[in-house]
Amino acid sequence: MEKPAYLAKFFNDIQYAQRLLSLGELYMRPAQYYIQLEQRGKNGNQGDRFEGACSHTLGISKGVNHPIYCMMQIMPQELSIDRQGRTYFSISSLVCEDFFSNQETGVVVVIPYSDFVSRITPTTVGGRYYRHRSVIYGNINSLESTKMLFVDDRMSSLFIKRPKFSYQREYRICISEDLPISEEEINNSHLTIYLGDFSTSAHLIHYSQFEAFDDGFHLYIT
Repeated sequence: MEKPAYLAKFFNDIQYAQRLLSLGELYMRPAQYYIQLEQRGKNGNQGDRFEGACSHTLGISKGVNHPIYCMMQIMPQELSIDRQGRTYFSISSLVCEDFFSNQETGVVVVIPYSDFVSRITPTTVGGRYYRHRSVIYGNINSLESTKMLFVDDRMSSLFIKRPKFSYQREYRICISEDLPISEEEINNSHLTIYLGDFSTSAHLIHYSQFEAFDDGFHLYIT
C-alpha cells in the first residue's frame, strides 16, 4: 500500500500548532468525545456519531473510550509544482469549514510522513498498545462485518468511517487505553503524548497564505 508523503494537522490557535512543532505534542481525545459532538450538533463534521462503529445500520460501537489523534494525509500524487517551482497540495473548502472555527487565526502544520511515524514507538506511547494507519471510507452494513469488527481486539472499527467524510483524507493514531467517557468528564478526558521536535522538518502555514481556487485552496510547502 502506498504511503502518504505528508500528514497535516489543522489548528484554530497558533500556540497549539507550535506545541506540535516544538514538542511533538499529540493531544488525544477519546472517540466518545466526537460521538457527542455530533449528538450535540456542534463543530460541523468534526463530530461523528458512528465513531468506532461495528455497524452503520445498528449503531453498535466499540473502543469509544480509546484516545485517537486525527490528521489529513497527503499522498505523493496529490503534490503539484507550480511555474515558480513551488510544491503545493490542494484541500476542499469543506475541510476549512470543518476544522477552522475562526479561519483568520487558523494554521496548518505539515509534517513529512516518514519523520512523523518513525517517532511513534512503544516508548513514546508509554508502553501502550497502539495502531496507526489510513482511515477506510465505506458503510458497514453486513452481519458478517459487524461480527468481525465486534470481536476484533485490534481497534479496527476506529479506522472505518462513512463515505461522507472521505474528503477529510484522514490518517489516524489510536491507543488502547481506557479514558473517562462519562457525560461529566468527557470534555476534559484526554491523553497527551510527545514525539519530539519537528521544527526542522515540518511546515507551518497560516490561513492567510492559502491560495484560493474553485472550491478549495492550494497550500504551499516550499
